[in-house]
Order: sequence, then C-alpha cells, then structure tokens
Amino acid sequence: MLSFAMPVMVLSLLAAGVMTYVKSQRIKQQFWDASSRRLLINLMIPMVTGGVFLLSLVGHGLVNMIAPVSLVFYGMALINASKYSIADLRYLGFLEIVLRLVSS
Repeated sequence: MLSFAMPVMVLSLLAAGVMTYVKSQRIKQQFWDASSRRLLINLMIPMVTGGVFLLSLVGHGLVNMIAPVSLVFYGMALINASKYSIADLRYLGFLEIVLRLVSS
C-alpha cells in the first residue's frame, strides 16, 4: 500500500506546484512570497503530524482507522491554512471533520 501511496503523493504535489506556477505566471503574480510560505507552513504542520500518526496506526495494525483519522487531520490543516487563502477552505475543513464523525 505504501509503495502505491508515495508515488501518488509525489505526483500530486508536483502537479499542484506546476499548475500553481503556471497560473501565477499567467496572472503576473509572484509564485513564492511571504504569504505562500505562511500558507504552506500552516497547511503542512497538521498534515505532517497526521502522516506520522497514520504511520503509527499502520504499525499497530489499526488500518480501519486510517480513513477517519486522515479526514480529521486534513480538515484541521484546511482550517489552519484558510487564514492565508480563501475563506471557503475553512468551511471545507469543518466539513471534513464532520465527515470523519460520520465515517467512524
């Protein structure tokens, strides 16, 4: 499972970076500035923490908890990053957390 997940993650991050760069060039904005750094930091703190926690769940054999727990950490990351992006990310984050409660 991990051998499939890692290439998907790398390709999705690469695609997101390329598409963001192309759009920033098209609308003549800077690709990497203080705001984008703050957005990335605030998004990655819950995501990395959740990833480490998910790996520990896999190590303990609790694979049935992976989907609900990943929804919680992704929701927290969206809520945290919404301060530096569009406000709709906050609502999407809350929806992810509610979806976790429904899925478990």
